[in-house]
Amino acid sequence: NIFQKQIVNLKEYLLLTFCLLISLILLFSNNTTQIESLKVIILDIIGTYKERIVSFESNSSLKKEIDYLRRQNTFLALENSRMREALLENERLRKIIGFKESYKYNLITSKVIGINLRGFMNHIFLDMGSNDHINKNMPIVLPEGLVGKIFKVGNNHSIGHLLIDQNFRVSAEVQRSGMKGIISWKSGQLCDLNEIPNRSDIRVGDLIVTSGYSEIFPEGIFIGKVIS
Repeated sequence: NIFQKQIVNLKEYLLLTFCLLISLILLFSNNTTQIESLKVIILDIIGTYKERIVSFESNSSLKKEIDYLRRQNTFLALENSRMREALLENERLRKIIGFKESYKYNLITSKVIGINLRGFMNHIFLDMGSNDHINKNMPIVLPEGLVGKIFKVGNNHSIGHLLIDQNFRVSAEVQRSGMKGIISWKSGQLCDLNEIPNRSDIRVGDLIVTSGYSEIFPEGIFIGKVIS
């Protein structure tokens, strides 16, 4: 049967292996010149094989170490980025806190959770709404100056209309001379100061602030400075 045939084949392989071992033992126990030369050749073959095995194991170990170092480097880069962002956030919060303490109006701090500069109106999404005492037309400000005003209010979120939008208007004045006009967005970070006399006392470098004529924006909120 098949099992008996496998036993017979196995016996033949074992017998062949045994005979080879005996032959090798007798061969290497002989000290003739031909046998010594054969020993040297076999030794070189075995040595070359061992070198390749060691080289492969070394390269494999080196590859694993390089992969580990790459992962560590990526992790440290991400950690460094998170720490840098935390530092910037801390600086922003310190600036806002200082701004709130120096400002004469009650301020509500909100977080921007989205921004859209491609729709019918340039706007931002805020994480506060009527439940947080946010009302329509409230001005939106930063320590750096005017941002815009509240446009729509939900219970827990709201939309802010940005100063950098073609439909946004705000009454403004030149802080130094008191000359008044209307600010409208031009492009990018640039705005125009319109509806002012041609001979108005305005100079490059003058600061532009809200005039206070509007019921929405208190006076004195920084808008920008004259560059042309």
